[in-house]
Amino acid sequence: MTAEKLEQLKKIKAFQILPTLNSKDIEWINWMKALDKDFDRDTSVNLFMNLWGKRGNSDARTLQLRQYMKDKYNIDLSEGAIDKVVDLGGGIADTIGGIFKVGKITFFIVGGVVMVAIGAAIYSIVKNPSNAAYLTPTGRTLKMIKG
Repeated sequence: MTAEKLEQLKKIKAFQILPTLNSKDIEWINWMKALDKDFDRDTSVNLFMNLWGKRGNSDARTLQLRQYMKDKYNIDLSEGAIDKVVDLGGGIADTIGGIFKVGKITFFIVGGVVMVAIGAAIYSIVKNPSNAAYLTPTGRTLKMIKG
């Protein structure tokens, strides 16, 4: 390879941000995006897979990276049953997170209704102190007996 050709390669963004052995998933995704800008799809995929085989690591092989590569390039980076279980767990966690989000909204709505009810009861007692008898079972019983 000539010096001129080497200098041209150094100017290509994809070769300026090559992932290392310690690179995280987002660095691999960004590198793949840079490859897409600089090369055709087949060349990008080949370069990615070659470097992944040499430098890819389990810390970088996250659900996010595997999903990105699967959706965009139809490349499965999963390494067996463990990744499948992690993917399933991620789906379950997303579902539970959605439930908790709905639960949080429901909590605030129910809490608001309860606070309004407590406020109305306090207002009623302040306005008419004899209504305080309704707050205890004995008071309710006496009220019912007296009519």
